Amino acid sequence: MRANEPAINGFIDGLLDQYGLTPARCILLGFSQGAITSIHTGPRRDTPLAGVVGFSGAMFTGDTLGDELKSRSPFVLIHGAEDQVLPASGTEEAGRRFDEVGVPVEVHILPGLGHTIDKRGLDIATEFMKRVLTAS
Repeated sequence: MRANEPAINGFIDGLLDQYGLTPARCILLGFSQGAITSIHTGPRRDTPLAGVVGFSGAMFTGDTLGDELKSRSPFVLIHGAEDQVLPASGTEEAGRRFDEVGVPVEVHILPGLGHTIDKRGLDIATEFMKRVLTAS
């Protein structure tokens, strides 16, 4: 994760430049491995993003989050309770770790959902994105 961090941030910054956006107008969104990457990258960026959406992810670098925290972009984490690929406990743990360091986070564990995204999750993510983009 850490080895890829410069490339990921460079990619994000390149897109911001290309489209003439500030970080406050950017939402990072990922599913599964993309959520794991977003959960790691978002709070370690120098400038906060408008928000971060993570579907079916986990936080693998939570032990160093407090020392590496650079920004407090708001997060919404959405996970299926029946996920057989990545257990929802990974999202719950990420939410606890974000709470501990003062990163705004909403955690939604959706009953009856496996390792996928459904309309409930899309609706939660859409409302979150509208809210954080309106606030910026």
